[in-house]
Amino acid sequence: MREVWKKWNPINDDFGKMYLEELIKTKGAMKILLKSEEQNIALKFLFDGEVLSFCCSDEGRRLKTINELDKKYGTDFYKNQSYFIVENSRYANKFNKETYNIYNNFKILHYVFLLSDDVIDILSAFPPRVSIIKAN
Repeated sequence: MREVWKKWNPINDDFGKMYLEELIKTKGAMKILLKSEEQNIALKFLFDGEVLSFCCSDEGRRLKTINELDKKYGTDFYKNQSYFIVENSRYANKFNKETYNIYNNFKILHYVFLLSDDVIDILSAFPPRVSIIKAN
């Protein structure tokens, strides 16, 4: 099956492209704090179930991914969008192979935060709690 990217709008926002302010991983939790480039708003994503795997990269090191998105969906698909869920994910498939499929009974979700300067991939069996914070 082919990988499919879908826009994800966890709080029905229209804050435009976000940037990474903070990423904190502790045992059993991960917090991501994103700020709006255009508004005085921050969003906190709290994965308080176990994050199975994650990768944070500078967007300049994900040129192939961005090029593939551009070819498959067009630039407008991701230009002002920061949050995605990936179905039939290559990253999740690789994770399953690495773990000898011990997580096959879990519904693993692949979240992608395609930000102004970073790309964050997260595999989790639990959705994050999302809250809006007024930025300083």
